[in-house]
Amino acid sequence: MPEANHLPPKYPNGFRWLVILASVALLLLLFARFHIPGKGFTALITFGDQHASRYLAQIDPQSTYFTPDSAGYDAQWYAQLAVAPAVDDPRLRPAIDNLPYRARRILLSWTSHVLGLGRPAWILEAFVLQNLVCWLLLGWMLLRWLPPTNWGNVGRWLAVMFSFGLTFSMRGTLVDGPSLLLIAFGMVLLEQGRPWLSALVLGVSGLGKETSMLAGAATVWSDNATPRDWGKALLRGVLIVAPLACWLAYLLLVFGREGADAGSGAFAPPFTGLWRKAVGSVQALGTHPPVLAYTLSGVFAVVSLLTQFLFFALRPRIHDPWWRLGTAYAVLLVFLGDGVWDGYPCAATRVLLPLLLAFNLTVPRSPRWLLVLVLGNVSILGTPNFVSLPPGVDPRIIYGQVALPTDQAVRVSFEGGWYNAERSLLDSWRWTSGSADLVIHNPHPFALLADLSLGLNSRNARAVRLLVAGEERWRGTAVPSRQDVSITSVHLQPGPNRLQLLTDRPGEPTANSPDPRVLAFRVLGLRIDLRSRPPAP
Repeated sequence: MPEANHLPPKYPNGFRWLVILASVALLLLLFARFHIPGKGFTALITFGDQHASRYLAQIDPQSTYFTPDSAGYDAQWYAQLAVAPAVDDPRLRPAIDNLPYRARRILLSWTSHVLGLGRPAWILEAFVLQNLVCWLLLGWMLLRWLPPTNWGNVGRWLAVMFSFGLTFSMRGTLVDGPSLLLIAFGMVLLEQGRPWLSALVLGVSGLGKETSMLAGAATVWSDNATPRDWGKALLRGVLIVAPLACWLAYLLLVFGREGADAGSGAFAPPFTGLWRKAVGSVQALGTHPPVLAYTLSGVFAVVSLLTQFLFFALRPRIHDPWWRLGTAYAVLLVFLGDGVWDGYPCAATRVLLPLLLAFNLTVPRSPRWLLVLVLGNVSILGTPNFVSLPPGVDPRIIYGQVALPTDQAVRVSFEGGWYNAERSLLDSWRWTSGSADLVIHNPHPFALLADLSLGLNSRNARAVRLLVAGEERWRGTAVPSRQDVSITSVHLQPGPNRLQLLTDRPGEPTANSPDPRVLAFRVLGLRIDLRSRPPAP
């Protein structure tokens, strides 16, 4: 049992509870920022526009966010499996980069398809939101071992819940966070004296991520075991392996030898992957400052994982199921290859999440262990890198949506000389390189009334005009200080409605600035409030 497993007092400290609840609220607020009207949370899947031509037809660019100038990330392949979960579907071969390999991790694709009721747009939303729900459930479950009865428990709880690997999983809609929840649930069942049900849960978790089965190491030891006890442990091991083994047998039947593909670069001779990652991260510290946050994240990851490995390697506790679990993943760390260690973000931080969990539950509660605890969690310093929005994602612009039974929504597109959206904590904006157009798409068969508001400024004074359907509705001078512009009763006809922002000269480079862009004016806090249908003539 982890040393953190103490019963909470009847009346736990309210302020410590407040810290935990505030951290959950912060995560929910940050997550909500990724919602795009008309496209939901699909930006978190990271579909890359470079693969747009190969995606399934159900991946509609009108309702799905494609990251510009990007090859995307792993979730784009699993999300398509969620939309079409029959792995023998001939449409999947050209749509997915390595179908036999991706199909092995089918669990979350199946659950997303069921939760989305077979409707592609709903399936993609369910695929994203599963990670959030699993994060919340894991946080609740962790309170079993880390009740907020002292600040040490609160710190360990935060270290797990906001770890680089777990936030990486949620930001990328990956399988690692949900898999960690299933492992934690399996450990709860084991501690409750239900080893068979624990083995079943861990076996099912293998359908989400193969390495989840390593958690079965926690179930195999029994103090003062008889031969019959060891026989039962062996049968539980078979139960853990059986779900994935049966699924792999089916994949071999469908794909032949390709069904055994383990992915490229996943494994390597002992410690070679870790060594190359450590050396490469240290060398990268001399790179240009704009990428320093990312190179430091690599160093933090190496320090954290190496500390966790040494803790389990140098402090054997074979009778503790959490030590056995942590040690299983410490052994996995030894053999991870360049495909897991390379690049940013480092995938090893999420692959080894069970190691992090076991570490935080077993490090002794003594001041002399504080440095070990801190070093083992130092990778959390890279977590803020995941807060930034994908390129081009705007905050909410349309308010007061008028819905149709088809679920279509009024949309805004930026055409002409716009740069990608930028934002601070309190505001959002887009620069232009000169005159630019704003197109509001009204999907309804009737016109709408809308009010438009925005802020406007420029590095140097310049004339700006705003035209709606060719009619001038505002004229003024953009200056360095912000001025607010409001236009009421804009008629939005069915289909595209073009708003033009015209300036008297093109953008100019900024003197003594590393920014290479030519800038004309900036539009801040754009907001379109839909009111109703215009009155009948």
